[in-house]
Amino acid sequence: MELSFAKDIPEAPDLIHRVRHLGYFRQQFEASARAIAARGGYRVSLDKVRLTQLFLDWHESFLAQRAASEIDRRDYVVFSAGTMLMHILKSDVLVATRLGGDNAVSKLTPEAAAIIAFWPEGFIATSYCVSMLETVLSQEGLEPIRLDDAIADLRTWWSFRENAVEDPSRIVGFFDRFVGSQPNWNMPGAALARPALSSLVPGQTALQ
Repeated sequence: MELSFAKDIPEAPDLIHRVRHLGYFRQQFEASARAIAARGGYRVSLDKVRLTQLFLDWHESFLAQRAASEIDRRDYVVFSAGTMLMHILKSDVLVATRLGGDNAVSKLTPEAAAIIAFWPEGFIATSYCVSMLETVLSQEGLEPIRLDDAIADLRTWWSFRENAVEDPSRIVGFFDRFVGSQPNWNMPGAALARPALSSLVPGQTALQ
């Protein structure tokens, strides 16, 4: 299923550092969200005040748990993308509406078209974070993701949406599942509690 739109992410070297700056993130997220939405026959409106706040909240969380990157850098990149998705969705920063006329024709696969029709904001935000993750991993020379079959299952998205409302931290767990990482459903928002880190020998540093 098409869920990655890495080509819609504005080209920029060293994206892993650029995206940590508010001005760049705001510009890039808005452009990417609009491009992804248009492929599905939607338009988006963004609350720029909430966009700024969600970035500040994410960045604070990113810095607070950064020690995990010294144990497994790739896994922390995945975790950071998952927490970005969590902050985007729980902030209600974007609203997607169906376009009219010929512009409403979806250019997505049938599976993706069904998912964006069910939850356009969730699809757009998840697509953005998956695309960002793919781009960063590629630029950093880290192992690419392998999307799980669950990402194409509309039933999984029903559960995803319900859990996102009940407990936003579980968004991170669903993102992990989608991108082929093992979720920690008990503490999905805790970087040091992730299965990828607990499997390492104490004191061992991976992916330097």
